[in-house]
Amino acid sequence: MPGWQKTLAVCGTRRFVLLGDSVVNDISNSLFELLIQRHYPGLKIEVVSSTRSGGNCTYYGQQQHLSRHILQYNPDLLVIGGISHGGDTEPIKNLVEKVRRQSKTSILLLTGAFVTPERKKSSDYPLRLRELAEKQDTGFLDTEKAWSDYVARSNYPPEYFMRDTHHANERGKQVIARLLEKFFTENQ
Repeated sequence: MPGWQKTLAVCGTRRFVLLGDSVVNDISNSLFELLIQRHYPGLKIEVVSSTRSGGNCTYYGQQQHLSRHILQYNPDLLVIGGISHGGDTEPIKNLVEKVRRQSKTSILLLTGAFVTPERKKSSDYPLRLRELAEKQDTGFLDTEKAWSDYVARSNYPPEYFMRDTHHANERGKQVIARLLEKFFTENQ
């Protein structure tokens, strides 16, 4: 059983630190934890949004930021996501390794949730992030693919779920919440 699944299997309060940029802040505000908790009696998820506009793993990997944005919260699960990594997985790898040396937290890597204008061109970032997750033994969710699949089935244009080209509106946040609920509960 992956570490992130073990985190959910124990009753009590579990702290999730969501790390990244404004896209991750939107995820933090989606109230996904309420949906997940319905599936795990006795579990309470405390969400800490440790985000900043443009926040990326190069920034968070610096020791003072690592301590301030991650370690001080003593997370049970660290969720790393967003779109501000510039498609570069090396700083994510470095951050995962630093966190692992200083904490026993489980880690989940997310792609960016939406196909932003910068990502309209085909990119292998989701594939490279999946490979990194496998090598680092972290969880992985291709939120971009899950989002795109949902929007395609919804019969609504992507703009229906967006407040601008990079961020979800209230409807979009609920889509993200449901996608996370599905991910965290499908192998329960």
